[in-house]
Amino acid sequence: MENYINNNIDNMLNELGELVSYNSVYSEDVAPFGLKNREVLDKALEIFESKGLKTKNLDYYCGYGEVGEGDEVIGILAHLDVVPPGDLSKWNGNPWKVRFDE
Repeated sequence: MENYINNNIDNMLNELGELVSYNSVYSEDVAPFGLKNREVLDKALEIFESKGLKTKNLDYYCGYGEVGEGDEVIGILAHLDVVPPGDLSKWNGNPWKVRFDE
């Protein structure tokens, strides 16, 4: 696992940066959670598929990627939506961009 991480860290950080770039604050423009939430879920599922995972989108309420076969499943839960950033003038940078300089 350590070799995999060391060999793929740049790609992993770039993919994380892609996911962070979505302003996925809840909105009512598109059900159930807003257009940006749909877009970030689509991107996450695209990333899963590029890794060879079988993906499932459950009507944009959630989605997942799975690997392997059988009755036992390992699940890792996370969310892709964010809370509103508040007053952007109080940020030291863009809240939708990963910063690697610190």
